[in-house]
Amino acid sequence: NKVDVGVAYPNPTNDVLNIPANFISASNVAVTVTNLMGQTVASYNFGKLSGIQTLKLDVSNIASGTYMYTINTENAKVTKLFVVK
Repeated sequence: NKVDVGVAYPNPTNDVLNIPANFISASNVAVTVTNLMGQTVASYNFGKLSGIQTLKLDVSNIASGTYMYTINTENAKVTKLFVVK
């Protein structure tokens, strides 16, 4: 796995979800947010990142509920749950 993802905070959130991540090799990073039915509700493109980063997702316009975020790079895909309150 070419990316180590820490614990997102604050969780639950109502404005910004911060996701600490360490990208072992430089990669183009995109994050998609999906609901539990698999529908995409938001997507974010961070461009090329490497090293220790904090991905900030503005979720202020997403309805309350439980969602999954997926971090996609050329070599890795990591999915975790979070809650919008």
